[in-house]
Amino acid sequence: MVREKKNSSFTKTSLLILKISSVGFIAAACYHLLAIFIKLNDSTGWRNMLFVLINLWCALEIRRTKKYFLILFTVLFVQQIISHGNSVIDNLKDHRFDWFGVFVLTAITIIYFTWIISAIVKLQSQARAKDVG
Repeated sequence: MVREKKNSSFTKTSLLILKISSVGFIAAACYHLLAIFIKLNDSTGWRNMLFVLINLWCALEIRRTKKYFLILFTVLFVQQIISHGNSVIDNLKDHRFDWFGVFVLTAITIIYFTWIISAIVKLQSQARAKDVG
């Protein structure tokens, strides 16, 4: 009973985090869409368009527990860590602080691990229900 209560509490919290992250992915898609027309970053138009599509797709898929999404979201997670991590390091070398890069690194890490843990909890509860039924 106590374990179910903990899982329920975690599930509610993770669902909230994933709902908020859906909105964040939509905001990121809007940012990249705007960056196609206005110089907001150093990326090319096609790269910004690619991230519009990726962010919209993540906004739709983040609250589901599909196995294929784990692989693709892991690739995105690694790409973001490398890209924004390098930006943070380069800025630090120039004695500047990249707040946006740190925000992206923090957010994507929280989202990634929340999604992984919530997927594990969901799959375990499905397995328990299958064993009982």
